[in-house]
Amino acid sequence: MTGCAGSIGRVDPAGASAVRWGLGCALGPRLCAGASAVRWAQAEPVDAGTFPDSSRTLSTYRYNTLNVFSHGESGGNPLAVFVSATGLADLEMQAIARDLQLSETVFVLPSQTKGRARLRIFTPSKELSFAGHPVIGASFILGAHLVIPRLPLETNAGLVEVELERSGDFLHCAHLRAPEVRVLDSSPRAVLELLGCVDSAADLLPPRIYHCGADHVLVEVRGRAELDALEPQMARLARVLPNGGVYAFSRRLGATSEEIDVRYFAPGNGVAEDPATGSGAIALGQYLLDERAWDGQRSLQIRQGARLGHPSRLEVSLRSDGNTAPVLYLSGQAFVTGRGERIVRPERFMPGGEA
Repeated sequence: MTGCAGSIGRVDPAGASAVRWGLGCALGPRLCAGASAVRWAQAEPVDAGTFPDSSRTLSTYRYNTLNVFSHGESGGNPLAVFVSATGLADLEMQAIARDLQLSETVFVLPSQTKGRARLRIFTPSKELSFAGHPVIGASFILGAHLVIPRLPLETNAGLVEVELERSGDFLHCAHLRAPEVRVLDSSPRAVLELLGCVDSAADLLPPRIYHCGADHVLVEVRGRAELDALEPQMARLARVLPNGGVYAFSRRLGATSEEIDVRYFAPGNGVAEDPATGSGAIALGQYLLDERAWDGQRSLQIRQGARLGHPSRLEVSLRSDGNTAPVLYLSGQAFVTGRGERIVRPERFMPGGEA
């Protein structure tokens, strides 16, 4: 198994008690058997796409915060995980994500398929079918007290599987088996002009648009200095790319891996610049394979977020058991940073309310 680079980022037994702060049996017996937590939110489920029940009393939902794709116990992309979100309507989830203003907020619900749980993933402005950062983060929270090697999780893009790597009692690393990645036919030239980077040099890979949870415009730039100098036209970029972002990267050959520096701009998703982009990293791996710029023999070590004060480390690797086609895996560490409570007032989300 490919390991996470750097020192151990972990959720230990003490951290597991913080995780159980919000985890009750709203997720069903498969997940909650043996858990010592008491269900916190008792609200009745609300059908997707509807307004909350105006007769519902105030409900309080607990959540954990953690930094995902950390380097040991520093850096990483902040995430909020609501581990017992049964009863929250779509409008409430979106409003919570908008208020928290993180790259993503994830809400854990009972699975409707064969997963251990269902994940609903929201940016400050919209719901995503899949994103690597919240799936890796949620797997650390749920896996802290589930002593199992693999955690199947349901997303709106389908079932994904996360391998949980432990070091003694500590959850050391999570390895996400990548979902399907698609190449889109759109031309990214208009996006490149808004990025302030149109370089057709033969030694740079041609820009391409790939879909993995969102539309990622993959653009290679010449070195770290050019990457740092990028100043996108955010307002116009949001209009041109309403369902994705620009994944700008520079690459160099390291001693044992391919070293990649990244900046990701997604104003159309409500995120001007993202500290760590898991789905973009998966798209990058597929793109480099398609362009024959990477053979998968060495892992991709991706660095992102330092300019934002959240230096992050992501790893993409290619695995094969000899009987199946090689599969991309996204790996990362995480550590719990805190916990909180959210009081939900249903009337706020009714027609004519604040939201």
